[in-house]
Amino acid sequence: MRIAPWLEDVLADAASSDERFTGARRYRVPVGSTDAAPFEHAGYDGTTISCVDLSIGSPRGYHHPSDTADNLDLDQLLATIDFVEVATDRIIEAKLG
Repeated sequence: MRIAPWLEDVLADAASSDERFTGARRYRVPVGSTDAAPFEHAGYDGTTISCVDLSIGSPRGYHHPSDTADNLDLDQLLATIDFVEVATDRIIEAKLG
């Protein structure tokens, strides 16, 4: 999926805003699609934010019975929520000035 340049810039800015986000980086899904694909197809700019285990090329437990709340990395989840909040603020600033 192609990320709109303005959105990629906003996400990079958000990633550099806090040391907890240093692991945030672009990852191209090797096969299939992302949840943002239908929106992009409809003409919207978008992306998917996910925690990918680079050794397997997908989120751990993705679409497996082990994909349960008990197996979440709570610290990673909370940092991701904070990242999304910062990114959302940056998107609003970029679009509304």
